[in-house]
Amino acid sequence: MTPAARTPVDEAQFRDALNNLADRGRRAGCALIASGRTALWVRGLPGQPRLLEVIADGAPIGHVDARELVGGGWTWDEDGVIVRWIQRSDHYAPLFDAAAASAEAVPDWPLPAVHVPLIGATLLAGRGPEDAAVIVALIVAGHLDVEELRAVVLQWLGPYALDELHTLVQEAEWRVMKQRYEDGQDPH
Repeated sequence: MTPAARTPVDEAQFRDALNNLADRGRRAGCALIASGRTALWVRGLPGQPRLLEVIADGAPIGHVDARELVGGGWTWDEDGVIVRWIQRSDHYAPLFDAAAASAEAVPDWPLPAVHVPLIGATLLAGRGPEDAAVIVALIVAGHLDVEELRAVVLQWLGPYALDELHTLVQEAEWRVMKQRYEDGQDPH
């Protein structure tokens, strides 16, 4: 991840970049779906995204400076916001196709957003420590149904990924028990 991708982006700047990207996508006839942390944010879930992540059904529009992503897609700087234009062409392509198909319109946003359990599965497929931290935070906050996520992970990522998810669920459960203990409640 580039240093710029680690820097929080101003909310207005992020909204402008998202709206501009959605407008260009519409004009070009390219379907764009909010994915990853972007989809969580437009759904009103915690955390300001540092990257504008979209699943796309076509090539980027008007960006010659775009760099290719491993697994399929491109990335570039959109007026100070890092864009990840995801168009998977590897073994995760069926998962990302299912994620795009699950997308629902979100009031007051120009792009539909991926269904939360499929966001969790795409984050797990990303295999990064930040992705894992987001999954744990969503479970702790009660924004991610663990049983639904398990079913999605098993279907699209297989038993090894289910083992990885189990580790994250255990971490989330430990954090919840620790917080209850610190709050003077029965941790169980």
